[in-house]
Amino acid sequence: MTSNKPQDDAPETPSENGGEAAAEASDIEGLIAEARMLLTHRESPDPDTFEDPLDFIREDHARQLRMCNLLDAFTEKLELEPVMPLASALLDYVTGDLPLHTQDEEQDLRPALEERCEPEDGVADVLKQMSKEHELNRDLVSFLIDDLEALADGRTLSNPVRLLMNMKEFSETQRQHVTWEERVMLPLARQRLTAEDLAKIGRNMAARRKDGEAEAE
Repeated sequence: MTSNKPQDDAPETPSENGGEAAAEASDIEGLIAEARMLLTHRESPDPDTFEDPLDFIREDHARQLRMCNLLDAFTEKLELEPVMPLASALLDYVTGDLPLHTQDEEQDLRPALEERCEPEDGVADVLKQMSKEHELNRDLVSFLIDDLEALADGRTLSNPVRLLMNMKEFSETQRQHVTWEERVMLPLARQRLTAEDLAKIGRNMAARRKDGEAEAE
């Protein structure tokens, strides 16, 4: 006898499957559009009016955390297709804005903190941790660059899963690093650095970006 009881595991109709696929495609398109905007090169600050570089760094951190969330979304299913349209933008970011951010902290924030911090701040340990994490991030970026360059040039990857796994690792490590800097390093900088220190750091950061833009032209 055939039961009239509804089946919980009944297959979805083609229309339902098609609707889900369309919604998923729409979600991916939205993520791609958001990522393109997020990865766009930041406008260089005016060196004459750039007086709070710590806010600029915090804005970079917020941008990096959002980027990590997007990378997580793109790599969740270990599928390369959603990543391909973003290869050039990701490559520009990890070889452009991200190194500038690291240079801001290593070349300007580090010496200012070394000069201004008190012994009880434990600044040597803070800066050692910062440099260690920056070095790890550089290593992870180096693993991404070749594959991103290949995709940006329209070439096929021999091992696409490697890129996706490296992106996931980069995202996780970057998120931990930014969270630590927001919790430890930036509050210390806000506490110890003077207005003159911040103005000098701001001028250097602005000049660094102007120089990079001039080289790119």
